[in-house]
Amino acid sequence: MKKITQKEFNELPVIDGIKICPGDTDYSDIKVFAKRCSFAERCSFAEGCSFAGGCSFAKRCSFAEGCSFAEGCSFAERCSFAERCSFAEGCSFAEGCSFKQISIQQLHSNLGKLSDKLTTELMRRDAQFHPDPSKFDEWAKGGKCPYDNCICQQAYHFEINKNLWIPGKPEMNDYELLIAIAKEKNWKIG
Repeated sequence: MKKITQKEFNELPVIDGIKICPGDTDYSDIKVFAKRCSFAERCSFAEGCSFAGGCSFAKRCSFAEGCSFAEGCSFAERCSFAERCSFAEGCSFAEGCSFKQISIQQLHSNLGKLSDKLTTELMRRDAQFHPDPSKFDEWAKGGKCPYDNCICQQAYHFEINKNLWIPGKPEMNDYELLIAIAKEKNWKIG
């Protein structure tokens, strides 16, 4: 694996506003990465790295302790994260990612398609945060989206399905939900 210097990193090509970063590369000398970097497979990053929004990472990238990721970063299969990594809203994780520690922040990542049970659970949680939860009942019967003309936005990012809407309170606590999503997404923890 080649280790890249800051000078070499600064000289990497930018195509359509995206910095193209080679795979099989050790980026441990670089601490701060600008927006919209795209990293190829099997890159490694040192402790305390900070990534701006919209960065994307291919399969098998690994991150040391304390790395932080801004909104909209995406991670392909089998990326691994050491302790104390933090993720802003809208990050997405493919199946098979592994986390030394799991964080409640992962609940606010882009979760995509989930099982019927988890979809219903997250819709109930969204309704719980909504100023008028009855809007979800109307929506399920063919009405407008509960967030049309609303002062708030959806709390969780996942593929919704109004056919699965069942009124009621959430049935899982945050920890149980996080573990259920990790299991379903085949995320490894510990």
